[in-house]
Amino acid sequence: IVEHRPQRVVLCGIAGAFDERIAVGEVVEVVSDRVAGLPKSFDKIYTHPALTTLRAVCSLTVNRTGEGVGLASDSVPTIEQMEGAAVAAVAEAFGVEYCHIRAISNRVSDEREAWRIGEAITALCSELEQNLFEEN
Repeated sequence: IVEHRPQRVVLCGIAGAFDERIAVGEVVEVVSDRVAGLPKSFDKIYTHPALTTLRAVCSLTVNRTGEGVGLASDSVPTIEQMEGAAVAAVAEAFGVEYCHIRAISNRVSDEREAWRIGEAITALCSELEQNLFEEN
């Protein structure tokens, strides 16, 4: 970011879904994210406007899968992933627009063997290639 001074940073990857309404293989845009397990004094929610027509979701950045399972039902995020809040913090610190895209590879409760990583990556690549940022 310092060297190239981009206008936008785009983070893409896979995620697990808490929300059963989101299909494995669906590609979503994260518009709200926070780190799981931080004390209240350090807890921060990173929000940014949607830049795509993908389903906008809330996310939880975790250190291990399933970390947000014990949250109260009114605060359960839609998905979990492992890097989003950190990248959002850096983009915010440098004043760079941020876009966060994830393809769903599994349900949060799934065992690792059940994750459909290949399917999710294929869906993500297809979405990026065909539909995202056409005008930008």
